Amino acid sequence: GENWRELVYMNEAGMPAIETIKAATTINATILKMEDKIGAIKEGFSADIIAVPGDPLQDLKVFGNVGFVMKEGTVYKYGQ
Repeated sequence: GENWRELVYMNEAGMPAIETIKAATTINATILKMEDKIGAIKEGFSADIIAVPGDPLQDLKVFGNVGFVMKEGTVYKYGQ
């Protein structure tokens, strides 16, 4: 998808990179009142994990090049 661009736009508007990442993870979990189930990598949580080539705190555009996706323990994408 292209929803990663929203993080870039929020950062360009002045939101620090770490805050944009939190907005997409922990803050959304809180808004949905699901912070006891999602929003963190923690035992018993429903975890979706991605890996990107680079440091998103330095360049959020790396989210446009996801090389690894794991959802609830199942790997769906590994490599390009």
